[in-house]
Amino acid sequence: MPNGLIIYPRLDTLLKEGALVMEQPASLVICAKMVALGRVDFYLTESGAGDAAWQEASVGSDVIRLPKPFERGEYFLIVSKSLPNGAALISQFNRGLKRLKDDGEYQRIVSWHQH
Repeated sequence: MPNGLIIYPRLDTLLKEGALVMEQPASLVICAKMVALGRVDFYLTESGAGDAAWQEASVGSDVIRLPKPFERGEYFLIVSKSLPNGAALISQFNRGLKRLKDDGEYQRIVSWHQH
């Protein structure tokens, strides 16, 4: 798992129990290379980012993806208070997200990423 990504509760528990040891390289591409070289057993990431990292690492196609997400997380849009139109940007984002949810497009996107 690359340095800087969120450590979700389920993973944190496994780490604290000593069931896992975590490496934190600088990028997902390095994570993919470490898996391919047998230096680590797996890496955790969102499916699209993981696929892109695996392709960019050019390490072949010998990879197995979990059939369902390891854990689900929440995401937030964060805007600096110093941005002059920050509140308007958040409002515009929320309106767009609501439209995606109202017309079912949001669920289609989520479902696609959970394949």
